[in-house]
Order: sequence, then C-alpha cells, then structure tokens
Amino acid sequence: MLCKAAANAVMSGGVGQDATGISDSAPVSLQILIEPHHLDNNEVWKRESSQMENVFSAAYCTIAASSAINSNARFLERHVSPKCVYVQNASGKRLYISTDIDDFDNDYFTLDPHSPKRLVQFGNRKIVNFISFLFQDYSKGDLTVLTDRHVAISGLEGRIRDALKCQSRYGIFQKYLHRNLLWKASDSKVKEILYDYHVPSWSWMAYSGGIQFIDIPFDRVDWIDNLRFDEESTHTIIANVWIFQHCRMKLHEARYTVLDFDGTERGWIQYDIEDSEELDKERCIVVGRRDSMKNGNRIENNDDDSIEKYYMLVVRPTTMETEYKRVGVGLVQIEYLVRLEGNVRIV
Repeated sequence: MLCKAAANAVMSGGVGQDATGISDSAPVSLQILIEPHHLDNNEVWKRESSQMENVFSAAYCTIAASSAINSNARFLERHVSPKCVYVQNASGKRLYISTDIDDFDNDYFTLDPHSPKRLVQFGNRKIVNFISFLFQDYSKGDLTVLTDRHVAISGLEGRIRDALKCQSRYGIFQKYLHRNLLWKASDSKVKEILYDYHVPSWSWMAYSGGIQFIDIPFDRVDWIDNLRFDEESTHTIIANVWIFQHCRMKLHEARYTVLDFDGTERGWIQYDIEDSEELDKERCIVVGRRDSMKNGNRIENNDDDSIEKYYMLVVRPTTMETEYKRVGVGLVQIEYLVRLEGNVRIV
C-alpha cells in the first residue's frame, strides 16, 4: 500500500517494469493500492489499512520485490546462471540438484494467504515458535510512523486468530495468553509509543523497538488459571497481584539480579522503560510456575535449573484503585513472592 507519489516512483522504475512484465505475460491482475497518508486523513487510514489482509488473502500470487536494491533496480534479472545437475527416470521426469538456490524462508509465511490455516496442522510447540518468530521479526522493522505498529499487523493477527479459533488482543492470543505476555526488549529498553488511543502496557505493541519472547520449556511450566482477558474491557487483563519479600536487587548489565539478603542470586528482572532499585515498592503478576519436574521426573541436580520459580510481570499501580500497568518482566524463586490482592486490572 503506497501513497500516490511513491506509487508513481515505483512504476516508473525497474521494480515497476518487472511487475508490469509479469502481468502482461501471465493471466494476473497488477494492483497498486493508493492510500491517502494517515496524517492527512486519519480516519480513512484507520479504516482502509485494517482491510489489507482481505486484499492479500484473495491474491493467488504475491510478488515480493524485496531482493531489489531500490525502486530503480530490476528484481527478475539474474546476474549468475545457476549450475545444476539432474537425474531422469524411465518416464522422463527430472530431479534437479543445485547448490545455488534462493532463500524464501523469511517471507514465506507472511506472503502465503493460506499460512494461518496451516498453523493448526502443527503441534503447539511449532505454533508458538511461529507466532514468536513472526512478531519478533515484525517488531524489529523500522516503520516510518511509529503509531502504525498496531494497525499494520492487525490483518495478519486476525487471520491467525481465526485459524486458532480464539480471541486475540493487541498481538496476544488467548490460546497462548501466558506465553505471549512474557516478552522482553531484545535490546536493553523499548520506548513508549504515543498513540491517540489506548494500547495496553502488557502488549508489546505499546512500545517501539525489537522484542523477544522468553524461551519457556513446554514440559516444565504450570500456568496460572486466574490470569485472563477481561470480558468487559479489551485493553484489560485480570490477575492476582503479588509483592516481593526477603530480597533486593542489583543492576547487572541490561537487567537486575534479584538477590537474597546474603547476596545469593534468586532471580532476575528486566524493565521495559524505567528502572527501579526499590524492590519493596514493586508489585508483580505471577504468570506461571517453572516446575522442578521434567517429563514427570524430578530434577535431582543442585543447580539453578532444579529450583521452582515464578515467571512474572512486574507492575506498578496507576492512579485508579486496583489498577496496575506493566513495567517489566522477570523470573524469581517462589519463596520470595507472596500474594497481596486478587482480581486486579492490568491496563
């Protein structure tokens, strides 16, 4: 989807010439979608940009000229003739073998209109890995306008939601609610995006900068049942709030180490935007418990991997009663948290 000036530039350059050549030589329709810039017509932008998934899902073939250096370059011309050998069977069918192949891994899922439906053919592990890869990769993209971060992927999010047959809110899928909430900045920090509408603090869409999801084993975690989407508000989750006890924290590189009073490490916290050194004033939401069991067998070694810990979101109260906002994420041994209050709102 391009503005009018950009569309004219593309069509007059090498990319446009190659695209036109394809449409002339094959029974396909070439479409360039021209939209008013959303700073000039914000309401039109919000309405039309969210419909892009309908356009791409109806396409039999989507040409991605991502290998072109710029709009003046040609993306169909090959400067190297691939070398290959082939074997042929009695019926004349050939199998070609070559070391010079194109890498289509990066954009396959995002360009294939049927990819969300194919998700359900995989197990939970592969589905979670796919969603993590997709959103992590998207979060590292440089959008011209930061406030496009939410709407630009809303169409694809909707198709995945339909394939999984569950709710989704701001990039968080109900079926994988707990895992999707446990993200952190891939660099040291993210920055808050100033939307003209509310995007919740627990969503990575509220911030600019790359994110990554915490790698959590599938066979060693018990999720907290009480954590859930609020039925009355789309930007709220309901959870129990906890406080820290008998511990302190110390800055170590990009995150804080949680220590007991003897100085032994008991966990870690990574803040999204603002740091804090007063752990006794922080609150947290327990998302899941990392078990000391693996595949039904207790881990008997004495290292950190055998100790039960809580995966958590670090939160702080807002100006509203029983309402909190996310400020970070972490992992801490279970004996250093105690429940404070039930059924609070995280916004």
